Amino acid sequence: MVRHFNPAGVWAPDGRAFNQGVIQPEGRVIHVTGQVAWDPNSVVVGVGDAATQLRKSFENVQAILAEVVIPELLVEVLPIAVVPPNRFHDSTP
Repeated sequence: MVRHFNPAGVWAPDGRAFNQGVIQPEGRVIHVTGQVAWDPNSVVVGVGDAATQLRKSFENVQAILAEVVIPELLVEVLPIAVVPPNRFHDSTP
């Protein structure tokens, strides 16, 4: 059975059609949704500061992965996209 989860401390999907994490059957693969520099209230962290925004995005990923206990966790794919502000649509709730 697939397990979906949304950990405390990470912005909530708030009706969007996804969960922060999904564990495939047998707990061998975890899918983490794309992360942005939002705090738990969906407020942008580090406006105008790419380093702070990247750090917050990784903190969100870390919080999501901390929800599951997997011996020898291996992160296999971690795509990163840096989007200039004029190319990013407003996706705030």
